[in-house]
Amino acid sequence: MDTARGIAILLVIIFHAVTEVDKQFGLPDTVVAINNIVAPARMPLMVFLSGLLLGHGLAKPWNRYFAGKLSKILWPYIVWSGIMLLLVSVVAAEHPRAGEIARLLAISPIDHLWFLRDLFVFYIVMFCLRRCTKTLHIVLASAVLLAGQWAGFEQLERFAYLYFFFTLGWLYSGKIEELKMFIEKRAVTFVSLVFAALLVPSVLVFGDIRYDVLFLPAVASLASIVLRVSVFLEGRLSAVRAIGRNSIVYYLVHWPVVLVLAHVCVAFGSDIHPFMITILCIGTALASSYVCERLNERGLPFSLFFGISFSRAYRQRLPA
Repeated sequence: MDTARGIAILLVIIFHAVTEVDKQFGLPDTVVAINNIVAPARMPLMVFLSGLLLGHGLAKPWNRYFAGKLSKILWPYIVWSGIMLLLVSVVAAEHPRAGEIARLLAISPIDHLWFLRDLFVFYIVMFCLRRCTKTLHIVLASAVLLAGQWAGFEQLERFAYLYFFFTLGWLYSGKIEELKMFIEKRAVTFVSLVFAALLVPSVLVFGDIRYDVLFLPAVASLASIVLRVSVFLEGRLSAVRAIGRNSIVYYLVHWPVVLVLAHVCVAFGSDIHPFMITILCIGTALASSYVCERLNERGLPFSLFFGISFSRAYRQRLPA
């Protein structure tokens, strides 16, 4: 599923680039509308794909399981929180105090880093519930989903929504081939296309529908279509697969690059058309992420930005 993860990361980068450029310069309504229609499926697909790996992780001894999560999720979260704090202090001239920094790390992560925090919590919760039956997992995930919608708290709503998709991914953990056979069925593809098409009028009428349970079937259908496309493209797009294999690098690096580039264009009063600035942001984010990917592969000290080994026993790369 590296291709699917690569496509999901590309959708994330495109979404952030379009959103930031539109905020700073304004983009054609058609571009913004298309971006908003596709947007609801990005993160659910990301966590679903992460859930697919859970079965392999839970089969490990508890110390290796937690070492992997601390190394590949929590550590980059802390490191890049520091980087983003520094960036915000420079770009926005804001200087948070120690108490505010602690709050940002635990409660209100900076910008895109909320995903790593929530993903880490997902893995911890699933480890604690590892002995529960799959039926109970579905019931619990559904209950959390509904509770999150009723809570009226944006972060909890998003957490509960994505936890549901993470659980769905876990249900197919170790059954990748069965999943591929299911989404390749013509009936499934047809139904997915019909429901996904509902996102168009839904977004045009209601605006931002991300993490809204009422539109979950349509979002799941669009994610299913992306998975279907990724299965078809498997083995054809090596560059997209590479992005998927190094998704943590691309996810962490792309946003600060887009943010800085957009603000530089504002500061210097760029006469470039906003659409071209969007393309520039996407291309620069991908290029910067690729450079960081290659540096990460070289090992220390560059790899410390994206993971850490806590002992000699874990020098080999531990999958998150």
